[in-house]
Amino acid sequence: MIVRPEQSGNYFIWGLGNTTDWYGDGYLFATGDPARAGIATGNWSTEQETRGSANLDRGVWKTLTYTLDAGSTTARLYLDGVKIAENADTTTAPGAIGNGTTTANYLGRSNYTPDKRLAGSLRDFRVYDRALTADQVAALVATDQERV
Repeated sequence: MIVRPEQSGNYFIWGLGNTTDWYGDGYLFATGDPARAGIATGNWSTEQETRGSANLDRGVWKTLTYTLDAGSTTARLYLDGVKIAENADTTTAPGAIGNGTTTANYLGRSNYTPDKRLAGSLRDFRVYDRALTADQVAALVATDQERV
């Protein structure tokens, strides 16, 4: 993904879940200010996030990967194949969102309708039925030649 320099305000890189009226109501998400991803059973106050310490760089291709194994309580966030954050207290499983049903699944858009859309591009988006290992995450990162 690439986030353009003019990106501002609240935005999601992706939001998979549900929306009630104007707000998110159970979702998986990722954003870049700071780099973070997480899961929520309701609105923002229920988010169990895995948060990096810095904003995503603007104007350059990055690979952001979030892993959460339904059989574990540990979520991890990777940037370009390197773990930047971990949350060992993630108690919500993806299947708990909307009792297993989601109707507001977006790339480049938030589950909160007032939020800004992503000013940028997504090159590759994947969902797996398991958490990837650190080696598998590292293998997803495009080389500099592939990014060009």
